[in-house]
Amino acid sequence: MNNECVPARLMNGEIAAGRTATKIARNVLTEREGPPPGPKHVCRHLCANDSGCDKRVDGFVCVLHTVWGTQVENINDIPIEILQAKGKAGGKVSGKISCNLEYRCPHCSREGHGPTMKRWHFDNCPHRPQ
Repeated sequence: MNNECVPARLMNGEIAAGRTATKIARNVLTEREGPPPGPKHVCRHLCANDSGCDKRVDGFVCVLHTVWGTQVENINDIPIEILQAKGKAGGKVSGKISCNLEYRCPHCSREGHGPTMKRWHFDNCPHRPQ
């Protein structure tokens, strides 16, 4: 744990996980900076201890490293390693980030972006051994 990070904790002192941790972080951000600037703003989490990690093993929601932002910004903050671990990289995570991610086909080594690569390469690649 980073010395600057403060995990979202439950009343009994345990580290909170999932939606509960997100709600706690949002409440702390509201106390610190006031209400969200607009109706579409969400609580973004900006440090390596993030909500995409397994809380019981290596991650937690840090209540100090949060800011207001849009959901697109929040999704774009997710490291590619976490998306790949969840099997969402190259798939339909969100139109914005799926199109911005760059992929390399293991069969022909061609590089490209998002949905086009998924459609014409990987399992559908003409160079894929039968």
